Amino acid sequence: MKSLRKQLHLTQQQLAALIGVSTSVICMYEKGQRNLPAKASAMITQLQLQLLQPQRLKAVPGRQMLARQQAHLLKVEKVLSLHARKAAADALRISLTLSKMQERYLLLTQKLALIQELIAAAAPATRQMSLLQNMEVDVLDALDRCGPARQLAAEYKLATLKARQQAALQMQGLVQQRSRLLNNLK
Repeated sequence: MKSLRKQLHLTQQQLAALIGVSTSVICMYEKGQRNLPAKASAMITQLQLQLLQPQRLKAVPGRQMLARQQAHLLKVEKVLSLHARKAAADALRISLTLSKMQERYLLLTQKLALIQELIAAAAPATRQMSLLQNMEVDVLDALDRCGPARQLAAEYKLATLKARQQAALQMQGLVQQRSRLLNNLK
């Protein structure tokens, strides 16, 4: 009985549920410590007959299984395609944001240099000096929002999104290969 169970790829629990006995009865029967009830024995005989007729056991369920696997692969392919498109769109958005940050950073550093030159030339404790110092603080705050640390964070996001897109596309290719293999089995 153990060899039959193994041929059917069933656990003791699964076989017990299938023939309507407890797992311990299956275990004791496989060890030769107990006999199976008549009803369970009849069910085992039916399973053995089905195992001896592979075309009956595998013909229709095999096609159904292949069709079900094909449908699952199609769903997975669609999800992977969606992930790849979303990652590409997000990467484009981050790329544009990064480009704008870099341009803004360059302009702000030039503006800061000009303000600092004007501060050096301005008379101390004047209204112009106060105005220039306030402008300097504002420019420094703006530089923090688009500075190297923020640019690196954006570059990291961009690299991650590109890797996600690439992984999704690679997996989509594998799914398509398996789908073709299943089509060949039909």
